[in-house]
Amino acid sequence: MKANIIIYPIYHGVARSFKDGVSRSLAKKIKQNIIIFCLLIISIMFSVGCISFNAHPVGILPSAKNMNSPYYEIIGEAEGISSEYKLFWLFPVTPRANTNEAIDNAIKSMGGDNLIETVITRESNVYIVGIVNNIYVKGKVIRYLYSN
Repeated sequence: MKANIIIYPIYHGVARSFKDGVSRSLAKKIKQNIIIFCLLIISIMFSVGCISFNAHPVGILPSAKNMNSPYYEIIGEAEGISSEYKLFWLFPVTPRANTNEAIDNAIKSMGGDNLIETVITRESNVYIVGIVNNIYVKGKVIRYLYSN
């Protein structure tokens, strides 16, 4: 019963104060300030740079795939990437990073058949809103020489 006695005058006093135009404009300004504050916090969350960065080599391979022939020509060097993003470090937004996808991207970029002297590197970037995992593959793209 005492709670009703205390809350009742406060509630009706606030309700009466919103009836006049001055209090409504004040309430509108408070609402605008709250919206601006929330937008500011969200923009800070998305604009903050990388919290943590970690990159390390995973391996070095003589060839990314099985060699079909010992006769080949080197087209050039290429790099492929495969990445994944997890929202709030838990919910996957994109498919998982895959080494084979990165190798295929590197080979297709030069129009070759295989990748030799392959270096695989894994990288993780941690942000406030999530984590980005990348797999980089770098090597020499080759094309097999077939004789008729």
